Amino acid sequence: MLEKIFKSYISAEELDKMYDMGLEESENSLIFNLMKNENSKSIPFLKKYVVLKHRSSKKEISKEISKSVKFSGDDVSKLKSGVIDPFLKFKLGKKTIQIRPKFIKQHEDKSLLDNKNRYILESYPTVNKKISFVKRDGVLKTYLESVEETAHRLRLSGKVKVLDDGEFDEIEMFAESNKGGELHIPCEWKENGEYYDFAFDFDSDEMAEKLKGIEINSAWTLSAILKKDGEEIDRDNLRTNKISSFEKEADYNLQSMKINDFLAGDKDICLLLYSTKSRNLKFQILSEERYEKQIMKAKNLDRYQYFKETLDIDDDLVFFESFHGKYNNNPKYLYEKMLELGYDSKFKFVWSFKDEDVDSTGAQDIIPGNPIIVNDEEEDYYKYLASAKYKINNATFLNIIDKRKKVVHLQTWHGTPLKRLGSDIDVENPGVSWNHFNNEVKTWNYLISANRFSTETFKRAFNYKNKVLEMGYPANDIFYQDNEMKINELKNKFDIDTDKKIILYAPTFRDNKFDEEGNRIFDLELDLNKLYNQLNDKYFLIIKTHYVVSKELKIDEEMKDFVIDLSNHDDIHELFILADILITDYSSVFFDYAHSKRPILFFMPDLEEYISSRGVYEDILENLPGPKVIDNDELIDCLNDIDKVEEEYSKSYEEFYNTYCDEGHGDASERIVEEVFGKL
Repeated sequence: MLEKIFKSYISAEELDKMYDMGLEESENSLIFNLMKNENSKSIPFLKKYVVLKHRSSKKEISKEISKSVKFSGDDVSKLKSGVIDPFLKFKLGKKTIQIRPKFIKQHEDKSLLDNKNRYILESYPTVNKKISFVKRDGVLKTYLESVEETAHRLRLSGKVKVLDDGEFDEIEMFAESNKGGELHIPCEWKENGEYYDFAFDFDSDEMAEKLKGIEINSAWTLSAILKKDGEEIDRDNLRTNKISSFEKEADYNLQSMKINDFLAGDKDICLLLYSTKSRNLKFQILSEERYEKQIMKAKNLDRYQYFKETLDIDDDLVFFESFHGKYNNNPKYLYEKMLELGYDSKFKFVWSFKDEDVDSTGAQDIIPGNPIIVNDEEEDYYKYLASAKYKINNATFLNIIDKRKKVVHLQTWHGTPLKRLGSDIDVENPGVSWNHFNNEVKTWNYLISANRFSTETFKRAFNYKNKVLEMGYPANDIFYQDNEMKINELKNKFDIDTDKKIILYAPTFRDNKFDEEGNRIFDLELDLNKLYNQLNDKYFLIIKTHYVVSKELKIDEEMKDFVIDLSNHDDIHELFILADILITDYSSVFFDYAHSKRPILFFMPDLEEYISSRGVYEDILENLPGPKVIDNDELIDCLNDIDKVEEEYSKSYEEFYNTYCDEGHGDASERIVEEVFGKL
């Protein structure tokens, strides 16, 4: 009977609208208050509880609440350190409903500092705007209270609270780099009751000397550290919770200044002080170019938020982006299929395109169909991105992760993974940050997959829950077309006047190789002189490095009839149809190229180093459709006897093709367009 009453009266959605949870700090306790909204129903016999649940272990503690309930330090000590999620639980008879309370202003910066059990519990808002807590063992709580900037003076001040003064003999301010560096911050300390006040200047002589030696474009996290007898016993990151200018996500930049006046060097060097989404304070010493990009990022977040709040969704608008502003890969081939099928009669198209060497007029020549063309340095980019019903991308949308309810986000992805992805990366320093990516995954409605292995890997590694379109990649449709005319056009375009067999060398980037500006570089392992001397009579070589690699290759003029660097050509699939042979390493391009059934050689001189720095899916590495080659002499031997290589690997190639190329034999684009947009 009670269950029927509950069902007729209420649902989880209704309870979420009826109740909020207040929060107060008390001495060594947190007090939870039950807050009823004006239109709340009165439900007889309804029991209400506050539940604190440890996210990973699932262990929970629960107390019944009428108006308020107190959780003491001893209560919370029963849960391990980590993330603790609060719930409001409602029970009527055998029927139970739990809701996660929304994060409200009253929840900000609430904490429980338990001296007896020596831990700290702090509130924070989740990505979904719910309240959660993080519990950590320790005795230190640090607050940034003010940032003062005048001319070239930048002064930070705040407070540190220590639960047990008898456990330390020294406090330090410290910075740690994302690249492994450490920096002691010269700081003024003053005891003030239960707190220790601190202040430091970025432009002090002592600080300036320290900043001269740090790596440009590195990011540094600021922390207070407790020491006893010279050993660290606890640390806490410097937080920006009490700085009012960080109430919005778009407030990326707190204070900034050009500091070449007190740092040695010919170039202008800039300091950027900012807050992360988790409210940790960081700073960067940047080149002027990188500094301007970071400031632009902050402004663009503001733009996007404004348009998201003021513009309606345009049901007929489709926004395309590939690799942050290229015209290539799966989005390109989906778009061109939509033009071919006549979808431009129903939809308006926007392309995100950015090329320093191509102006807006030139972009119209590159991208057919007369779409609206924008780039992420323009206001229109954020206007169309905020209002488009359909968003199509093969990577991520910079640092914009939220999605409006009506929006359909199609993630095309790019390639079958050999390198480990997401939660499958188990090495200590993967060189890739997945935080933003993990949040954007939650906005995808569709994810394209090229094969069963990719489907299973993406769902696990990305923790992806929505629909997978295991239909093959649109870009690979090109392998199943008549490409003779296209090949001749490309040879004319690149001035490749030869009937020799064409080799495409397409390696991936390395996570641990950067130049002094922080840009990724690639060290060419090929000995071009040796290859030229021994292969020039029958081969022509195209080199295509990964798009994130900035360093241009230097090729001797005498080799121009043997090798060309097309790393700046965006569409590798056009190079695939030119190539008679592919040489690659750990790049996913070989999965795509295998649709051609042409020879593949794997040039892997740094195999052990690469696996240890990033990790790969070992089963694939053991069953490649071609030989693993570790030096130039072996590579030349394979190329000189390529027919024998083909014969030797014919069986493994066939098995590989049947496993990884079983979908998308020329029809992937059309099937996906009809699935997402419906038939015309």
